[in-house]
Amino acid sequence: MVKKIVLVSLCLSFNMVLFSCKSEKKKEKITKPVLEKKINKDTDDLVSTEILQREKANSIAYVKTIMLVFNKKSPRFAQKIDRDKRKDVKIRSVVETENLVKKILKQVEDGVDFEKSMEKYSDNPKSWKHDFIKRVTLQDSSSVMRRLALRLKPGEIGVVKNSKEYLIIKRIKNPPKVKSPDSVEILKRAPSKSKISFKVINIPWRFLKVNYGEKFPDEISRSQQEAANLAKQILKKLQDNHNFDSLYNQYSVPLPSNKKHKHGFSPLDKKDGHHDHDPDHKNKKNMQNMSSFVKIHRLAVRLKVGESGIITSKYGYHVVKRF
Repeated sequence: MVKKIVLVSLCLSFNMVLFSCKSEKKKEKITKPVLEKKINKDTDDLVSTEILQREKANSIAYVKTIMLVFNKKSPRFAQKIDRDKRKDVKIRSVVETENLVKKILKQVEDGVDFEKSMEKYSDNPKSWKHDFIKRVTLQDSSSVMRRLALRLKPGEIGVVKNSKEYLIIKRIKNPPKVKSPDSVEILKRAPSKSKISFKVINIPWRFLKVNYGEKFPDEISRSQQEAANLAKQILKKLQDNHNFDSLYNQYSVPLPSNKKHKHGFSPLDKKDGHHDHDPDHKNKKNMQNMSSFVKIHRLAVRLKVGESGIITSKYGYHVVKRF
């Protein structure tokens, strides 16, 4: 009798455990996290997951992008609208944006130029122009874009998504290398040991915006080759005795400030520079202070009075004249 009671008790306990497991399992299917996971899985079908799983093939990639925002006003089409009319600007839902992504991809597949789609659809107020090319590196601030761009092959198109937008990205061929306009022969000279005065005209190109930050003018869209040609034209004008300050005011872009520098970078921004110590900055302390402007000074201390030359740094081409 005791054995039967024990067996019945065990069976009941076992059935209760099974029932409890089934109930918990059934309950798990309808919880909010599971539903959200399912929704996210469904909406991620547009993302180029196979490409994202590749090994990184590049450290630098040049791309064109179509940005499509959702659940917020388009920064391209809403920025110039009066405040009173902003409330009338249509805001796309996630589903509407997904459908637009599919539409654009289908159009491109059918032969529509990617660049025309950029002009027509991209919400980015700065990069919607058909000739806008972005240089993506390992240090790029947009991790979502970087992950895809550095894995794309030239001519290939992929899609990524973040919490606010879809990005349709097309990788293009790397632009041809630009022959340096630097004044190589002047740089071979011994540096001047006396105090010098010089002025600088700074000529950046569009891919250097990451180095300038907010100080970079939005209107600069020239390529590196165009910047090199402009630097050589300015040098020629200086050699023909054109007024330096006039050329500076017309072409030069202010360099980023740096309060750590002993002299500050303001002398370069104000067209004037000076140098009376450690011409090649071999002293480690001076090297650290001068940062990227070591090259400018290395050229300046080798120029003759009244002579001009060109040197390149991460801020572009610099046309330097000694006075």
